[in-house]
Formats: sequence, C-alpha cells, structure tokens
Amino acid sequence: MAATNFMFQWDQHPSMVSRILLIMFVLDSIVMMRVNSLASVAVTKSSHKLRLMTYNIHAWRDASHKCNFDRLVTVIQDVQPDVLCLNEVLHPFCNNKNENDAMSPIFSDYYTLIQEGKGRDTPLGPSFLPTNVETESFLYQLANATGLQCCIEYAPATDQSFFGQGVSFGNAILSRVPLQHVEHFVLEPEEDDLTLGNQERSHVEARAFSAAVVSCFACDDPTHSMDLCICFTHLDHKSEELREKQVLQGLDQCKSLGETIPCVICGDLNTFQRSDCNSGSWNSILNLYQENQWPAPPEQSLVLGALKEHGFRDAHWDIIQTK
Repeated sequence: MAATNFMFQWDQHPSMVSRILLIMFVLDSIVMMRVNSLASVAVTKSSHKLRLMTYNIHAWRDASHKCNFDRLVTVIQDVQPDVLCLNEVLHPFCNNKNENDAMSPIFSDYYTLIQEGKGRDTPLGPSFLPTNVETESFLYQLANATGLQCCIEYAPATDQSFFGQGVSFGNAILSRVPLQHVEHFVLEPEEDDLTLGNQERSHVEARAFSAAVVSCFACDDPTHSMDLCICFTHLDHKSEELREKQVLQGLDQCKSLGETIPCVICGDLNTFQRSDCNSGSWNSILNLYQENQWPAPPEQSLVLGALKEHGFRDAHWDIIQTK
C-alpha cells in the first residue's frame, strides 16, 4: 500500500510575463494500491484543502528586465495561497537605488549586461544587497506583504548564475501555515552533463530540489489533519535528458519524506510533449529550437514519463478528465 502522488506542471498566468501555476485541490483520505504504473483508489468522505501556488519569479524582474516586485505582490495577494513555491530567486536581493549608485557603471549597466547574457561575470553592486536581510530583502518583504511569513525557507543552488555573481540563486518556499521536515538538496552538475542530450555548452548550473511536509486540515473537522509532502524544483532549461536525470536525483534524495504520505511535485520543470500541444504551439517550439540551433525536442517528455513510473499522475489531465 502506498500514498497517492500527484504531478503538477506550470502554465501561463494572463497578468504576468513570468510563469505561474495556481493549484487549488482537495485531497481526500485515500488508500492506493500500485500495480506497476496503474493504481486503484478508494476515496473516503473527509476532504482536506490546501491552496498551493508555484511561481517562477525570474529573479525579481519581468521579461524586459524591469523590477516587478510590486506586481508580484499584487498577483500573490490576489491568489492568497497557503503555500508558495518560488523558482529563480536571488537572495538576499533588493533594489535600493540611490543617487550615488545611479552614477556607478555597475548599477547602470547591470540589467543591460544580464540581457546580453553576461550575468555570470557581472557582480551585483551594493544597491542590490540589503543591509538587513529580514527587513530589506525582497524575499522577506514578499513574505510579509502576502501574509506568508509563518515559514520562510530559502534553498540556494549557486552564487554564479545568469542573473549575476556574488548573490545566491535558487528556490524558496513561503507559507502561512507551519511546515515540517523541510529539506533542501543541491543537484550538482557532473562533467558529462555538458553534452547530455547533444546540448553542448560551456557550463551547467547547479539546481535546487526541495521538499517539505505540511498538514492539511479536514474541511468538516478542523481537528483532523492529513500530512502532505510538497516537492518543488527548477529543472535545466535546455536538455530533456538532463532534466530527467535531475528529477530522478531529487526524488531519490527526498524519498524518505514522501514514501508513506501523499506527495505533489511542482515548479518549473521546463518540460513538454507533443500530445499536450496543438499543431501551432508545437511548431512554435520546433522553430524556437531551430533558431537556437538546438536538437529537436523529443515528442514524449522523459521527465513526465519518469514521474509516471514513480507513481505520479498529471493533475492537469486528471482535472480535465473529471470535468
């Protein structure tokens, strides 16, 4: 006997350029038996609700590299999640521009250099470094502004990223309810990752994979709760083979948390497959890969296939099938 696992993928939020997914789901007390990749589920009457949101915040800026902190706050306040999982988080980071900093080439050129792809060699100046992390950093300001300050957990992956060097870059989880057993793992790149999937490049960034346990309370009985394991990550942006390797490594690291309780995995998985696209969107993906001189993407997602083999179900299609 095992717990049910649900797999969530991101989608586009209409009001923001950054990627966002809101997951509102009801978890039922269940018993599930696995037969290979198939499952038989028995549902009881008691439902447990949790509002989970996953958001790639693009290092506190929009697609034009304009600071969008206030817009992030507005969107999250509108959604009112219980638990918020963030990808592409620079921390500690702020944007305290003053007149002296404006004269500094480091400050004035920073966003331009990032847009030109030179971030790994660009140090962040003092205007972006908070003096007091808990009052000035964007991460803590976001938690306080959205009521998600009960638990603030940051998972650094690297201090040299596309968005600059000298400030860590990774994932974060914010919550208005207590979290239990929070664990973070760094998926360090290996030498053969540089050419995995025929995506040769000069470097591969480390990625963070995190897991936390949260208690969901029954709708009809607030004294009754059920534990849920939330895993979240941000997988490689180029190689599907590397993404598959990373998600399997992450699941292996946190398996002790999610083996006996329901588990969800969410975040920016950077994966897709032809069956999830119409002909126009799939052709757009093929054109993007061709323009960047990348090998054509596989028609079937290796990441989703690996997750299904581990007992996860794609919540997107589960929801559609029940409508």
